[in-house]
Amino acid sequence: MPKNILIVLSAFVFYIIWEVVFTIGDIPITGYPSVLTSDEGDRTKLLSLRPIGGMASGISTLAVQPIAFALSAVFGGSAVDERNAFLITVAAFSIIGGALFQFTAIGSVERVSAKRSENSGQLRYFITNPLLRKISISGFLGSLKAMTGVILTPLVTYYFASKNPQMSLIYTALFGVGSIVGLVISAAAGPSLSKKYGTKRLFAAVNLINIFPNLLLFALYVKYPQNMTNIPQTVAMFVLTLIIGSCVSISSTVQTLIISQAVDLEEKISGNRPDALFFSAQTFIVKIGTGLSTLAASIGYAVVKFSSSETAALNDFIANGGIPRLDGRYSNLMTLLFMLYTLPVALSSLLSAIPFIRGERD
Repeated sequence: MPKNILIVLSAFVFYIIWEVVFTIGDIPITGYPSVLTSDEGDRTKLLSLRPIGGMASGISTLAVQPIAFALSAVFGGSAVDERNAFLITVAAFSIIGGALFQFTAIGSVERVSAKRSENSGQLRYFITNPLLRKISISGFLGSLKAMTGVILTPLVTYYFASKNPQMSLIYTALFGVGSIVGLVISAAAGPSLSKKYGTKRLFAAVNLINIFPNLLLFALYVKYPQNMTNIPQTVAMFVLTLIIGSCVSISSTVQTLIISQAVDLEEKISGNRPDALFFSAQTFIVKIGTGLSTLAASIGYAVVKFSSSETAALNDFIANGGIPRLDGRYSNLMTLLFMLYTLPVALSSLLSAIPFIRGERD
């Protein structure tokens, strides 16, 4: 037990350090478009690229699981081999990502004015700036939309792939392609839709639309709890994830545009342009969403009594050729995974749209 506590505490400390360092670099990059151009159209195009790049990077991490499983098989396939394979794979991704991140600033020259604006009482912006207040409230209400990323790995691992590296890659790609196509749609249509309908109306609309494919995906599982890998169900699931990916991509893009508008509004209100502060709110919302989703998932596992010992038993069951989705002993876990993957996202999409349902035109 003391050894496990030490491992958890060290992971906690290193994660905080990583988050602080990452955020310090992430926030200035987010604020770049606001100072690169004052043209609304050009700024919209630039801002639409940031969440697209972020989501594309997130999609690339879906390759961690199949690579780790394949590496584990090379090592020998034991539980220790699997753990070491995941550690090596994640470390490699982190090092590569950290190295590539440096290219965002290479060759950049920043001209900082010697004159500093008065930014005391920063929390007042959340009260006096209606756009920042709305998008922040919307972000908190929609925190559990991050559940998709939290649950995807165990869902693919235990329901679809049964820890098979090839099947894991196939189904990870199936879920990822929907998001990739969504990114393309977001890049192509996001700025024009925002200009035509207004960012606030578009943000509310895509979040409300996102409710239905998530509900339909869970209903599909309820109808075919053991047969989601059949071709008709797989095709239906792909179409639904395509819609979900498009909604999430456009929503993320428009959220960034609204924060940029909040910065412009603050300049009119107070004469200040607190770009870093406002965009840090978006980063904070993302972190809160991931944390709350992880906590909610842990509570869900506890409800169905899926403890560490049960995880070990399930892994042994799979190692002996068992398929969890076809065994009644694991039906509660399979239902929980699909429930967590869809229902919290549908609810959070509804809640996040509420502050902008009566959104005025820009």
